[in-house]
Amino acid sequence: MRWITIIGITLALNIIWWQEPIFHGDVLAKAQQWQIWPLLGYSFSCSASIAFLIRNRFTHSASYLFLLLSMLVAFNSQIRNRFEIFALLILFAIFLALVPQDILHLKNTLGLLAFSVLAAYAVPVSISFLANNYITQIFINRSWPMLYGFIFFFTPIFIPNAKGRLLSLVTILAFWIASLLTFGFHLNVFLAILLSLPPFLLQFNKPNFIRWEPLLSIICLCLATILLY
Repeated sequence: MRWITIIGITLALNIIWWQEPIFHGDVLAKAQQWQIWPLLGYSFSCSASIAFLIRNRFTHSASYLFLLLSMLVAFNSQIRNRFEIFALLILFAIFLALVPQDILHLKNTLGLLAFSVLAAYAVPVSISFLANNYITQIFINRSWPMLYGFIFFFTPIFIPNAKGRLLSLVTILAFWIASLLTFGFHLNVFLAILLSLPPFLLQFNKPNFIRWEPLLSIICLCLATILLY
């Protein structure tokens, strides 16, 4: 069960980060120009770190090994020559390293918001910017549902208590509104909205599903992202 969760979360996060730039852009056509492999290595290392953190309730030392690997990949590649992208990726890795530190109190609403912003933008923005040398306003506008998706689906992970359940009432509505305003009233949008219901409802029956909740939440986020984008 442990490794199923870790592998599932790692793969799901990479699908979330890479599917829109690849299938709705020209990343593959330009991949040779900016060396896709270092960024792919970075994203897998960071996603594995997140998987270990989530699976072990932000206490697993293996996550630091993957974070160190992600930083080494960034430092020893052409990514370091693009300061804005390099700084964004390193900031994401540093934040993930700080989350487990109880003295910083990041496993709360503020930590959730900071994580969601970095998780929603760090890798996708880097992919698009390194491939095209610019970020369009259309790309930013289309990213709002992903941002609110990260906020909602990670709420029970960061705040697994009654306060988190109350916050989920707000974040799920924000995800629905962002999805409808961005993509309109289409079948795939309503299917994505339906996928937000299982993680929301499972919060009220945690004792029976606590081991599966993180994996289910992130898989639902992954499927919702595929439907939307």
